[in-house]
Amino acid sequence: MSWANAVGFALRVLTDEFGLHRAEASAHLKNLPSQRVLRRHGFSPYGVAHFSLFLDGSRRDGLLWERVLGDRGLAESEAVVGPVQLPPAAPKQSRPDGAVFECG
Repeated sequence: MSWANAVGFALRVLTDEFGLHRAEASAHLKNLPSQRVLRRHGFSPYGVAHFSLFLDGSRRDGLLWERVLGDRGLAESEAVVGPVQLPPAAPKQSRPDGAVFECG
């Protein structure tokens, strides 16, 4: 089963079996193929989770995605439409020992 098929299957289970009204996902900021799959399945980006993913031995920022499921969500006339304005990147700061970190 491909990742795209798995997302579709998971959305059906969340809606039909569990009766949930909303789904969330996270993808690495540079993982464009995963972001395309999420967008194709109706997800919209809504924020950045700083240092939320642990990949290749270090913490990375994740792009947060959401989707309202089934007919339990907003009516089309109530939905917010348009591109999501993501917050600016957090400023980098350094500690007295010289380590650099991002605030946010």
